[in-house]
This record gives sequence, structure tokens and C-alpha cells, in this order.
Amino acid sequence: MSPVCEKPTMANDQPWVEGALQQNGRWLAAYLLAGTGHRAVAEDLQQEVFRIAIEKRDTFDPRHPLGAWLRGIARNVLKRHFQDSRKRRIFVSLESLDAADRAAAELAEEDMAPNSAERYLRALEACLRRLTDRARLLIDLHYRQQVGLAEAARRAGITASNAGVTLFRARKTLRECLEPGSGKGVSPT
Repeated sequence: MSPVCEKPTMANDQPWVEGALQQNGRWLAAYLLAGTGHRAVAEDLQQEVFRIAIEKRDTFDPRHPLGAWLRGIARNVLKRHFQDSRKRRIFVSLESLDAADRAAAELAEEDMAPNSAERYLRALEACLRRLTDRARLLIDLHYRQQVGLAEAARRAGITASNAGVTLFRARKTLRECLEPGSGKGVSPT
């Protein structure tokens, strides 16, 4: 099941909006870019989707997935874009957009599956063990403890530029390790 969001009230609109953007912004941008073939147009349409979602937030039923509701709005915005602009050229077929919609729903469902957070945490822990002690220390200082790069470097006994390079390489290693199907590591699935 996709993420379900509480129905917002006027007092808590900001967290609801931020949650919607964080949970759905990436796939929505890709969906609209696939439909238009133009990044600037896709970004404008994405803003329109979120504007409509905020405007119609009272129609959202929190018993249903937020992602599915936003996908319906996005599909309608994309259709209206082509009708209004009299551009009949769409870069992907409606069947392809349906397939993208189903894939987004499946990914959201997978992310919300029982124990998914625990699976991701175990996978991350396994990937962290592949890093050097110094890289793990820097990751902990800089990202978990929110220590600035210069101070993290000082605590690790290295220069700030060396710490930056170490963190860059550590992030790359973690990304490759966690990337499904990369063949380089642990997958949370």
C-alpha cells in the first residue's frame, strides 16, 4: 500500500505539503517529463499538480494512498496541457503512462511493506561495514551528529579536503551497495 497521509487542516498544511513533495516529487517529475519531453514544461506541470492538490486537499480521503491521488491529478494535468496547447504530440503513449503509473504504485507499495524500514536498515548496516573505519567515523560525525566538515576532519585527524574526498567516496560506495541490481552490493529487497 502507498503512503497514506492524514487529511490536512489549515493549521498543519505545511507538513502535509512538505510530505507530499518529498514522497512524490521525484516520480512525478519523471512522469511529466516522459509525457512532455521538455524539462521546463514538466516542472511547470508538476507545480500545477501540487497547486491543485493543495487546493483540493479536502477531497483527499486519508484511507487511500496519497500517491494514487496525486497520480490521478498528474494524468489530468498532462491531458489538459495537450488539449489547451493544441499539441497532439505526446512523447509517450497513454498506455506507457498507465504502465508508469502502475510501476509508481508498486514501488510505493513495496516501500510501505511490513518490515521495509528494517530491511533497508539491515542493508545499510551491511554496506556501512564495507567502509573503512575513518569513512564510517566521518559519516557518523558529518551526517548523524551534524558536525561541520572542518570539525569532522579535525576529529578524524585529517585535512578538510581529505575528509571531503573520503565522504564522496563513501557515499558512492554506499549508493552502489544499496542500488538494486547493481551487482555491487546488498539490496534491501
